[in-house]
Amino acid sequence: MHPGTDRPATGPAPAADPGAVPGQRAALMRLAAALDPRDFATTLAPSHGRPRLGVTSRHAAIGDDITADHRAYYWSWSERIAPLSDPAAAARRVAAVLRAAPGCD
Repeated sequence: MHPGTDRPATGPAPAADPGAVPGQRAALMRLAAALDPRDFATTLAPSHGRPRLGVTSRHAAIGDDITADHRAYYWSWSERIAPLSDPAAAARRVAAVLRAAPGCD
């Protein structure tokens, strides 16, 4: 739960220790490798001390910043994408959401 509210906590948890950031960075690099470079441009960058993976469709004007914690990958709005242990599933979901509409290529 969020402190002082009735709503459940969502999204990535704060980095527990300095070793968490390299693990998050490695997880985001695995996700980048699982995305088809013909369809998506990816950029790994820090964001408020935490790494994020910018993913942009090469076929449509759409993209998002993906983050990770020790459990999962998350959209910028803190919705869970897939478990950290399955970057291929995360890549499929990212591709499905950020793909170009038919006929837009």
